[in-house]
Amino acid sequence: MITLIGSRETGLQIMRESLTSVKKFSFELGGNAPVIVDEDADIKQTSAAIVAKKVGFAGQTCVNYNRIYVHEKIYPALCKAVEEELSKVVLGKWKDPGYVMGPLIDCDARDYMLDLIADAVNSGARLVMGGEVPKKFSKGSSMTPALLVDVNDTMRVSTEEIFGPIIPLQSFSDFDEVLKKANNTIYGLSSYYYGHDARRIAKAFEELRAGEIFINGCPGIEQAPHAGVKQSGIGCDKSKWSLEEYLDFKYLAMIP
Repeated sequence: MITLIGSRETGLQIMRESLTSVKKFSFELGGNAPVIVDEDADIKQTSAAIVAKKVGFAGQTCVNYNRIYVHEKIYPALCKAVEEELSKVVLGKWKDPGYVMGPLIDCDARDYMLDLIADAVNSGARLVMGGEVPKKFSKGSSMTPALLVDVNDTMRVSTEEIFGPIIPLQSFSDFDEVLKKANNTIYGLSSYYYGHDARRIAKAFEELRAGEIFINGCPGIEQAPHAGVKQSGIGCDKSKWSLEEYLDFKYLAMIP
């Protein structure tokens, strides 16, 4: 059995190079997670959750928020709340006091973030704050977390996995249409919904194509499976279902 947590490209390469015999695979290959913030979402709670998600680990997690769709009725207020929350964040080390974000893994990762931001701005998005390399951190791989508004789905920041501290916001008006947009990706690891209408929650759960759906920022737990669909992987991480990936069935038939 071959297991991997990595990129889709690495997973495909491993599969190609292992075809000398039949093997089992358990791959977690990243995502492009959509976040739908509906008109009845709690703005304060949601904005705090968005910033915490994108600042923790400097946004470098495969289940991180990638495409954030905000209902047009609360879009201005949510953008403002995210900006206010993000202004509390400072760069530094994990032991430093305050709301601290550390560096990205290397300078290439930081430069990739800056390229995504530049592409979005050149394509019509607006950089509200961040996306800079302060002189104090110029020799490292740090950057200030960036807030982009008026993003659209043609920009690289929407089509590629960000894996960094960029918050891209765009508005929506039609719920059915935004569900289609959310599913318009080759990945299907995690999806997120903020809102309190029971019918919309049920519809989001039914229609979002992802291995895990989180409602109103509910955290994952160790006992829950972690598995993607589409190009996000094969098999399962965490929980008893992960252990079963390593087991084979053995059938016994006997006449005593």
